[in-house]
Amino acid sequence: MAEHDRIAEIHKVFAENNVSGALLWGEHAMSLHGIPTATLRDDIALNDNEIDRAAAALVSKGWQELSLANPPSQPGFWSDGWKEFLCSGRRFLYPKNYPNVFGQELLLLPRSYLGLCSLHSSQTLSDDSSGFNYPSAVSLAGSIAAIFSKSTGHFALLMRAWAAYFIQYDVLKDDELDELERHTELWKELRKLLPA
Repeated sequence: MAEHDRIAEIHKVFAENNVSGALLWGEHAMSLHGIPTATLRDDIALNDNEIDRAAAALVSKGWQELSLANPPSQPGFWSDGWKEFLCSGRRFLYPKNYPNVFGQELLLLPRSYLGLCSLHSSQTLSDDSSGFNYPSAVSLAGSIAAIFSKSTGHFALLMRAWAAYFIQYDVLKDDELDELERHTELWKELRKLLPA
């Protein structure tokens, strides 16, 4: 099962259970903006009041929910910053009938934690292959910066690296960088890396 088919299956489960407003986030959304990533986990942002319903829908389809007592399959994820991040959502292991996803996790995250509560439909794009929407480049970059500002340790470094990819791959326009720079110190720092 290809990655987009796998994600489309999740979208189908959500649609069957009237879970709306779900957005692809993290590495998957970054790849849709042209940033090369190695997707080690699938992150989906949900309205805070729909996370429990989405979780119940996945469990009914054979997904295994993981607690914080279960370290992630990728050992580097279990630092303090990662633990706080994972604690904000619900973690699942893909069912065994999904090929080529051994140990891969799905994380459902509240949009409030990601700074995406007030995102309007005009600030999202559609991934036709999966059926999900995902944040515009500037909204995703702002969300990553919001997570960075409340993170620590290795996880904060990861968020900083993710933000730097937006600069490296020239994803944002100058006016978008101006807007981001007005709202967070992270972008002021990263913008200094741009050639004059």
